[in-house]
Amino acid sequence: MTLRDEIMELAAAHKARKMAAHSNPSPISKRVRNEQIKRSTCDSKESYTYPMAKLVVERIRRNHHSPVEAYHCKWCGFWHVGRPLEKKREHQTD
Repeated sequence: MTLRDEIMELAAAHKARKMAAHSNPSPISKRVRNEQIKRSTCDSKESYTYPMAKLVVERIRRNHHSPVEAYHCKWCGFWHVGRPLEKKREHQTD
């Protein structure tokens, strides 16, 4: 199995888990609010399992020489990839 096949397989499994997590919302107001926050912070981002996030970070660093890192999201429980926090702050003040 090639690295690309492995990544595609991980992505398909992740997408299935993500869809299953969204299919059963609870009527509890705190949960509804958490879903709203999650939607506003996570749904526009790619979500990964930890091993997949590591592969994505390595590939971005290798191909684009960009300082990115994976971080665990408390809202969705998956991992996102983005610029380090210090870089984000510097970028916002420019």
